[in-house]
Amino acid sequence: MYIVLAAVPAMDKILHYFVKCVERGDKWPGPATLAEIARGLGIEPYDLLKPEGASSREVRKVVAKLARDISALVNESVKKPTPKNKNATGKA
Repeated sequence: MYIVLAAVPAMDKILHYFVKCVERGDKWPGPATLAEIARGLGIEPYDLLKPEGASSREVRKVVAKLARDISALVNESVKKPTPKNKNATGKA
C-alpha cells in the first residue's frame, strides 16, 4: 500500500492523483511540494526520499558527507587562479 495515500486519506482528488503518480514514479515533486507533503505527515522531507529500511541516522551521515564533499569542491574551485583581464565572453 502507498504510505502517503494511506496516511492522508482525506486529500482532494487532484492531490490524491498527484501523490499516486509520485509513488508510482510517474511524476517527481519539487522541493516545495516535498516539504508540504512531509509537513502534512509530520516528518522531515528527507524521510520521503530515503531508501526503505534506512534509519534517519544513516541518512544524516550521508547528508553530512555530501555537505563536506561539496564544501571541499567549492573551496577548491575558489582557490584556483582565474585569468586576468578577460571580459564576460572570455576574450582579452
